[in-house]
Amino acid sequence: MRFSEIKARAGKVVLRPGVIVIGCAVLVFGCQTMVTHMSEEQRLYRAKCSSCHQPVDPGTRTPDQWHARLAHHGPKLTDAERAAILRYLTQQVPAGPETPGAP
Repeated sequence: MRFSEIKARAGKVVLRPGVIVIGCAVLVFGCQTMVTHMSEEQRLYRAKCSSCHQPVDPGTRTPDQWHARLAHHGPKLTDAERAAILRYLTQQVPAGPETPGAP
């Protein structure tokens, strides 16, 4: 085999159908597993809050700070949505004085 033939073969990428199917299955089922491990409150938080800005790590604010932040978003959330999101956020906050505060 000449060098030009080796170079020509090396440039071709051959994907077999089985490899493609397995790769797609890993992607699909892997993403579904991540989504199913989220609580309904967390899904709602991600859906509602990330539509306008990056989601904030719940541990960066105290429960009182989260209540104040969500009160600010009054017309954008229903009472039920606000309650569910607050439940998620305040359950994620570490207890104790070492909780970092944020304005």
